[in-house]
Amino acid sequence: VDPDVLVMRRTKIDRRFLQASEVLLAVEVADSSLAFDLGSKAGLYAAAGVPELWVLDLNGQETWLHRTPADGAYTAITRQGFDAPLTPLCDPQVAIRVAGLLD
Repeated sequence: VDPDVLVMRRTKIDRRFLQASEVLLAVEVADSSLAFDLGSKAGLYAAAGVPELWVLDLNGQETWLHRTPADGAYTAITRQGFDAPLTPLCDPQVAIRVAGLLD
């Protein structure tokens, strides 16, 4: 199952052999796949230790932010509207508005 977007560490790795430890942020864009992305797929990312997952719910116009993976699940999950600025853990100086990306 491939992610829609990955933010990776700056390293020289062979992209054919992607390591979960190199992923800083995974982003899934959900239209008809919301339940799968929030359930099974989020569990896979958490189990792999990906520190942050954003699931963009196109129908609900909100982003589900998953943080702090532990024991195969994310322990901190919040939702924010597409107009709210989102700040990734990997770069707290950045603010991203999903609405601006989809215009």
